[in-house]
Amino acid sequence: MWASAAFLTGLSKLTEKTYWVAPEYNNQTPDTYGISFKPHAKYEGRKMKEVLNIEVSEYEQHASGDLVETIKRKLNGKAYPEYYVLLIYGIRPGERVDLAIVFQELSKETFSVDEIFLLASVSGGSENVYKVVSLFRKRASIDFSVDDELAKSPTQTDMITWSRGRGDDFLERHVLRLPDL
Repeated sequence: MWASAAFLTGLSKLTEKTYWVAPEYNNQTPDTYGISFKPHAKYEGRKMKEVLNIEVSEYEQHASGDLVETIKRKLNGKAYPEYYVLLIYGIRPGERVDLAIVFQELSKETFSVDEIFLLASVSGGSENVYKVVSLFRKRASIDFSVDDELAKSPTQTDMITWSRGRGDDFLERHVLRLPDL
């Protein structure tokens, strides 16, 4: 859930849409949803909900193979709907990946998902600075600070407060705010 929330924070900055995350409780896929609103095409002043179906996979230090192999293995033989997005959460400290080559390699493939994104911490930066990169179909990339993005709307109504840790021993605490509509 945290990876999806961080990804949607970056995607919001990249697309200039406000997203928030919702979990999937009943089905195996997708893992989470990204929800945003856009103006209604027919009714002035009304909004339409847009839903992004997000399947999350980790690319961590114990994964065998490189990033392209990991993505191919994740999607091999899977029949995800074409409107799904695959989010790869990269947790391989110190590893450098030539994302242009990854994009070229994945562009040669036919996958059932609409897009593939990578979320990873920016090397040499603060722990809360991340990069979101589109690796399939469209080329796009943005670096962002989770803390800075959350601080931009201090008066926005809190939707949820989440933390990482146990009991009263919090490792991190973040507040998600309801989007201004």
